Amino acid sequence: MRLLKYPDGRLTEEPSDKLSADVRSAVELVDASLLLVFDEGGITGHSDHVRATEIATAVAGEIGIPVLGWALPEAIAAQLNDEFAATFVGRHREEIDLSVEVDRSRSTGRSVVMPVSRARIPCSGADWSFKAIGSLRWLDPGHAMVGSQPSA
Repeated sequence: MRLLKYPDGRLTEEPSDKLSADVRSAVELVDASLLLVFDEGGITGHSDHVRATEIATAVAGEIGIPVLGWALPEAIAAQLNDEFAATFVGRHREEIDLSVEVDRSRSTGRSVVMPVSRARIPCSGADWSFKAIGSLRWLDPGHAMVGSQPSA
């Protein structure tokens, strides 16, 4: 992961070509064969997350690599919205293409930072955090799951 120094909440003000160049640079740097982005809607509805996903998905389409979006199951999004008065966007089970099992026994007890509320929740005590981390869906229609590999 590479963090760039764009002002929080103002990514929509940045020129698309500048953002696209940053994504292309990162893809080239690591010779990426897949991009992992926020789900459409940005998970939280945050404008920066939505914009980052839009730009990365467009670049991936131009380059010809698949895009997986980190998605939240509906039940987890609803729980987070209730607990944090947030605007998380959830997906129906049938919309989630890939689930990654997370081994709870390897938890270090570190905190998860919630992007909307900035609240810290200990991983070891929050069931939703383990379920939410591993939900992914294809954002580019040209790719579908065959086993665990994308196919064009």
